[in-house]
Amino acid sequence: MNFRPFLRSTLLILTTILPSIPFLSCSIDPDPGERYAIVYGVANYKEPITTLFFSVNDAVAVENLLKSRGYPSEHVILRTDSEATKDHLQKDIEDIAAKAKADSLFLFYFSGHGTQRISIDQSTHEYIVLYDHANPSNGIVEDSELMRLLQKVPSKRKVVLLDSCNSGGFIRDFPGVDAIPPDYRGSGIDYLKAAQKAFVKYFANVEEGDIPYTEAVVIAAGGALEPVFEKDEINGVPIAHGLFTYYLLQAPYSADRNHDGWITTLEAYHYIRDQIEKNWNRYLSSDEVFLPRISGGPLDLVIF
Repeated sequence: MNFRPFLRSTLLILTTILPSIPFLSCSIDPDPGERYAIVYGVANYKEPITTLFFSVNDAVAVENLLKSRGYPSEHVILRTDSEATKDHLQKDIEDIAAKAKADSLFLFYFSGHGTQRISIDQSTHEYIVLYDHANPSNGIVEDSELMRLLQKVPSKRKVVLLDSCNSGGFIRDFPGVDAIPPDYRGSGIDYLKAAQKAFVKYFANVEEGDIPYTEAVVIAAGGALEPVFEKDEINGVPIAHGLFTYYLLQAPYSADRNHDGWITTLEAYHYIRDQIEKNWNRYLSSDEVFLPRISGGPLDLVIF
């Protein structure tokens, strides 16, 4: 197959972090009710960050998809490239927080660079990289910052979709231990130590920066240690999207496993994961394989 992968990462630090296991879940009332969405995509980064090819395509296509699936136009905010800054993100979330209700559905989507760093205490932190990356206070959003922003929205139904490298690290793992290594390329993991760490965190009520399933269902394009890719075509078939987003865009039409007319987070996740496994991982070397992750939790929310 003729693959032309483009890496969506500015930095990859190999350390251990555990995305959570997707638990079996039951959907609540399938009527998604009032819906809001914020959609961000950054492709034309300033130097020295490498530009991406299709992140703006991703964001525009997701905005169009949401509107076509019943999200009111006035409830969907799209920002791309120079408009996609932290200042705008904070304002956009505050605007939606003032309108949304407890039973509203809120969705946040991002396509662009992602990165990870390790602190002196060996803890890891993941980031999405917005346009103004030269000014970290306005261009880099840490996992803990995104969590605090999400907390401003009163909705009890929130979904976060991240098409960026290292995005699995935004998922808070404890008290669970993921059976999939944070690096799907085959890195080993000491499950006993991981379980002990999760146990201690849980009973010590440790505050972590990652997004807990009680705050939002997170679907990440790859694991905490994984790069993810965008493509122009596969075997002559035009793609022009991040792989994660390309299959997300197909989910409303192909992911309805129980044929009830609604697409839930778990249905979308399984479809995206299966397509990446079948159309990407099976043909690539271990350096280029990746696997989407989803946060575990009791609810399976309807998104389409």
